[in-house]
Amino acid sequence: MKPKKKIRVSVLTDDDMIDFLLSGSLRTLLRNIESFLTGESIALSLIYKHKDEEYHPSDLAEELEVSFPRVTSIIDGLREKKYVKKEKVPSAGRSYLLKITDEGIVEAEKNLKCLKKHFSGAKKEFGEENIQKFFVYLMKAAAKSK
Repeated sequence: MKPKKKIRVSVLTDDDMIDFLLSGSLRTLLRNIESFLTGESIALSLIYKHKDEEYHPSDLAEELEVSFPRVTSIIDGLREKKYVKKEKVPSAGRSYLLKITDEGIVEAEKNLKCLKKHFSGAKKEFGEENIQKFFVYLMKAAAKSK
């Protein structure tokens, strides 16, 4: 097995960066990130985060920034896997809350542990300070895009 080649960001030229932006690699990476950010894994993590609160499907749709039909599909997938259950709100007609199951808690904690492992690897690869700067940049860019 070949050792991984470390990327030396400081030596990239403008042409290198443009080539990367035009490559299929970036599109694939962005599709994978989008899939994670709007799929079952992130949804389960959000439900886990709000496990001690009243959390409605509309709250999940708002946080994921997806349509209600999309969030319904995600919830159905999580229910099929027995990670989430619906709990009727007696005083609210057809409304219901999302409740994470014990299996869902185990899976959500596994997902979060995996994310932390990726962050740890990124910190080792690129350095703590560079990762911090990158996230500050992403947060500023996200705030400007709203």
